[in-house]
Amino acid sequence: MSSKIAFVCNHRRTATFKRVAERLERSGHKAFWISTGSGLVKDILASVEESKVVDISIFSDVDLGALADLERYSEISVNGMIASDRVLRTKPYSVALAYISCAYLKIRNFLVNNNVEIVFGEATWGGELVCAAVCRELGIPFLKPVTIRCPSGRFAFFEGVFLREPVATGKTVDISVGQELYDSFVTRWKKPFYMNLPRKSLIKSFCYHAVRHLRGDVNDMTMPSFFSLVSDKLRNFINSIAVRIGCNCGLPQKYCYFPLHVQPEATIDILGLYCANQKELINNLAKAMPAGVKLVVKPHPLKSIGMDFYRYLKRNPVVVVANPVTNSETLIRNASAVVSVSGTACLEAGIYGIPAFVFADMYFQQLSSVKHVESFGEIYSVLKSTRERKHHVESTYRFLAKMYSVSYDGYAESPDVYADALSEQNISNIVIGFKEMIDYYSSSKSATADSICSRLI
Repeated sequence: MSSKIAFVCNHRRTATFKRVAERLERSGHKAFWISTGSGLVKDILASVEESKVVDISIFSDVDLGALADLERYSEISVNGMIASDRVLRTKPYSVALAYISCAYLKIRNFLVNNNVEIVFGEATWGGELVCAAVCRELGIPFLKPVTIRCPSGRFAFFEGVFLREPVATGKTVDISVGQELYDSFVTRWKKPFYMNLPRKSLIKSFCYHAVRHLRGDVNDMTMPSFFSLVSDKLRNFINSIAVRIGCNCGLPQKYCYFPLHVQPEATIDILGLYCANQKELINNLAKAMPAGVKLVVKPHPLKSIGMDFYRYLKRNPVVVVANPVTNSETLIRNASAVVSVSGTACLEAGIYGIPAFVFADMYFQQLSSVKHVESFGEIYSVLKSTRERKHHVESTYRFLAKMYSVSYDGYAESPDVYADALSEQNISNIVIGFKEMIDYYSSSKSATADSICSRLI
């Protein structure tokens, strides 16, 4: 059955989506594109008919009516979109509002006029969040392919902005598979693949962004300015050295573990939204620690914050800043509890049976020892309890078996994140997942979506 699908472009991940789209079109599906307007994206989509692409980088005045309509369906307010977007929040407020309102109107008209049934993308940038809201309004699925930590080497699809529940197509859940995955994880732990990102040449990166800046390719609202990119690279390089030298504290006997998020990043700026200020979050967590329990904070190995941040944390006698090269498995296994906004350290803790707390509503809170919290008092109540905490390993088997049944082999990532993203083997693997999603929604939901779009044409 032929379906009309759309992809939201996102830097070099667009190349991965393009390869997937080519395979899907060979199967009879029709692909459309929501472009952010950069030269890179235009080059990738050079062979695509103009009528199948909408460019949201070209916008005019603010349409307040459009913003009001958008907020009726969006899971995040317009101001939340702007504040969470690392580029939009640097623009004048009127410019950001104009971009959001025009993106809403363009995307809505494009999806309706082409009777699109499914949209694939991320939920990181303002334009993507707008698209998710439009899909919600039109009653069509906005699906995010997301790499999962366990089982490793696989990805699942989540509908909408958040990561509450992966899309399940009704496959059989084999508990024995979950037991095998559990045994493999606890005996042969290895760090996530994204901790080994392909090394980018600083010179190549500098030249690419310099050329982009000189040729005036600056309309894409997902591309920071050349000067901010250069300063960010330099800061990160200097900070990474300073942090390794300045953070060499030994671990306390009893502690709660808080791994810092990379920021800016959707896992905290979007999923965390109202608790995205990590400095305030750590201060409040320290207040929730019972007597004798310290809070160990580990800098993220891939993104270093300035030493002023860590000097500020060290003034709090409850906080201990670990060296960023400290083994994460050791920190998790020896912790009284693990706390994160949405990080997979809590997923790992949950598999081990260690108490874990997440502030975002995450799919892995289905694990018996992972709890979604909305207040620091909840954390304090659990940590001060002297009751023995039982690890329900059977429920862990079921969770892992379920995650295997709803996930697919491969990495639906950018070549910047996974070096072999564009390899024939990887594309062949991930296309299976995309095809299954299209078939599933075509049989169960597309009739409703089609009627909504058709009525609006």
